[in-house]
Amino acid sequence: MVLVGLAAVAWLLAGGDSGTVSTRAIDSAAERAQEGAARQGDAAARSEAEPVRTRATDAAEAARPEEQRSRVDPARLFGRVVRASDGEGVAGATVELRFRDADDFWNLDMEYGERIETLATVTTDPAGRFAFDVARGRSHRLRVSAHGFAPRTVHDCMGGAEVVVELGRGASLEGIVTCAGDPVVDVPVRLNVVGESVELGRMRTD
Repeated sequence: MVLVGLAAVAWLLAGGDSGTVSTRAIDSAAERAQEGAARQGDAAARSEAEPVRTRATDAAEAARPEEQRSRVDPARLFGRVVRASDGEGVAGATVELRFRDADDFWNLDMEYGERIETLATVTTDPAGRFAFDVARGRSHRLRVSAHGFAPRTVHDCMGGAEVVVELGRGASLEGIVTCAGDPVVDVPVRLNVVGESVELGRMRTD
């Protein structure tokens, strides 16, 4: 009887241990399944949220000021026209985008060297701002004129940079062209900057 009792106790203990092990194995499998489902849910949530984040980024980009967008865009040239006296913007100024191929190299062909092409013309907004789409890495000129101010030409303007053009009050220059003391009629007169291919004015004598 004692032996039978010991064997029964041993069998019960063995059964209890195997039941415990089976329960733990089931619990571990269930935990792994839950973790896998949670990871899949997180991945799906990220996938669904990604287009929303992209759309939000695009909207934020569109809302950025012209100056900030142009600073990172080498094909966009922007700037302001201001009064030299106080830095206030000049509204309604005419800004011409010009290109002179000879600005980028030295040449001996004087006629070719003076060839300047006007690519576009804009008018500044109430704050004096302007912007152009330009070729990347190419140097341009800006010719700026406004009523009551002297015209100005700015060299070496490239996309991705801000150009601030200061205008000063215009002055008048008068003269007379003579030949042997007599006035000469209908003679072309050009006003240029010494040492630079910048034309400030052109007219004919009266």
